[in-house]
Amino acid sequence: MRESTTTLTGGGVQADQAERLRALMMRLAQAKAAVPGGAVERDERDESVRGRDEVGGLAVRRAPIVAIASGKGGVGKTNVAVNLSIALAQRGLRVTLLDADLGVANADLVAGVNPSRRVDQAIDSSVMDLANLTHEAPGGYRLVPGCVGVGRFAELGAAARERLLSGLVNLGATNDVLIVDTGAGVGSLVTGFVAAADLALVVLTPEPTAIADAYALIKCAKMHAGERKTERDPNEELTDSPVNGGCEAREIHLVVNQANEAEARAVHLRVDSTTRRFLGLSVKLAGHVAHDPRLGLSVRARTPVSLAFPASEASNDLRALGARVAEELRLALSVSEVRTLGSVVPPPPKVRPGTLRRLLAFTLGR
Repeated sequence: MRESTTTLTGGGVQADQAERLRALMMRLAQAKAAVPGGAVERDERDESVRGRDEVGGLAVRRAPIVAIASGKGGVGKTNVAVNLSIALAQRGLRVTLLDADLGVANADLVAGVNPSRRVDQAIDSSVMDLANLTHEAPGGYRLVPGCVGVGRFAELGAAARERLLSGLVNLGATNDVLIVDTGAGVGSLVTGFVAAADLALVVLTPEPTAIADAYALIKCAKMHAGERKTERDPNEELTDSPVNGGCEAREIHLVVNQANEAEARAVHLRVDSTTRRFLGLSVKLAGHVAHDPRLGLSVRARTPVSLAFPASEASNDLRALGARVAEELRLALSVSEVRTLGSVVPPPPKVRPGTLRRLLAFTLGR
């Protein structure tokens, strides 16, 4: 039976929050004592190390990574990335957005930030500390601006990519979720992020060219994952879907921009049926963003639409997308509600074990 198009539902969010919080408290009371962010022994595999990744034999606390990509430019990818960051920050989460569209980055323009530091200032360094490049952005999140007009950074060498990815993972110690605004197209850095992230959002519109290019991106990401597939972590949960069959690039979701709900479902059905038939891979529908003229007005004003026109149809759709992403990554109740309790350890986010290893393998060829 074909998988339902109504995925990433926020049904759990609709449940009575008091009941959920009580259930959460019961689970937390049974959990082991918290281990602070940093390193713990490698052989600890209980709840206290979930949401961590292994670096040099140690399990390092890591925030889930959401990659936002598109098969072609001009479909609203960066608008989705910026406003999704705001939507998650408004839920009480600590969010950092990395503009990884190297060479033609423009998230700072959409966000209304005038950066004094960009990624290119650190790529040539022996140690990349992305935390020192972050800027406070309107809406409550932090932005790491990408490179502008520097062609040599469009396709990084292996050493620079490793520093970039290591710097990204290091941000996980002080964030609840990391958003990566990748470049458009099917470059190796883009497909590497899509294949290895905890959640990949592919942005497209109902236009035939955008649909075709989104399919091409998904196909390249799957091929990239197959070529660079590394030994699976024995603790990683396998999907029970006979379609996905263990493909690494299975956490791919569509965001249909400039569309109503019916149009988005039709686009998703078209893409999903094609990927199932030719790639053996199912993609899900994360949400849609309405065709709203106020989006264009907000871009020209250099103010995100969710801040400039918070009651607009597009803003409502973007908040709904944020709620679905938070629910999918188990962040909906894990931080903002529980953090106020002080001594209570938030439940671990949904992260795929070995994501750092996959990022390095898929983007460096290791």
